[in-house]
Amino acid sequence: MVFDQEGSLGQPINILPDQPLTEKEKLSIRGELEAITLAESGQLEKALERLDEVIQENPLWASAFNNRAQIKRLLKRPFNDVYTDLTRSIELVLTSSDSEDPNAITERRSKVLAQAFTQRSALLSSTFLSPGSTPPTKQGFSELERLDPRLTSLIGLEEVANDDMIRGARYGNPLAKSMSLKMNPYSKMCDRIVKEAILGEIKSAQS
Repeated sequence: MVFDQEGSLGQPINILPDQPLTEKEKLSIRGELEAITLAESGQLEKALERLDEVIQENPLWASAFNNRAQIKRLLKRPFNDVYTDLTRSIELVLTSSDSEDPNAITERRSKVLAQAFTQRSALLSSTFLSPGSTPPTKQGFSELERLDPRLTSLIGLEEVANDDMIRGARYGNPLAKSMSLKMNPYSKMCDRIVKEAILGEIKSAQS
């Protein structure tokens, strides 16, 4: 499948000012930053536990699902667990907009989507589409289809990874923009991307 270079950025996004944080949201961000600090010091299990607590306290906080997915990826947790968290993060943002303009989103939410879409593309690519990876079996595709009805074949996997990379670029992820303009993303995706995300982009998403 050829990566869509010409239309990779889609329609422009209208970035809206962020709304003031509620006290509950401030606590969620504080918990995420504590988890990031734990992850940076190599305490990944404790970081995961802290994010579990954040989600339990605020199950509608999309950023925590995104960050938890990255921790799970570093801990080599099952693909389904990581994919589910990234999808939940995306769904929470896309269903929580109060703007009538489908291309309008607050800066904070756009950062979450930029990261989640890019990392979901990286997850699909590194697990199933990179050189040396093992394609799913027939039973594996059945399980993937239950996870996401689009994941029914290798072509479907490529299409979702491609679409996610485009969306990541559209919402401003610099890695996704670079990939969309320069190369097919599937040949170079690896765990390094996820590690850089947890130590870099996650922190910037909170600023």
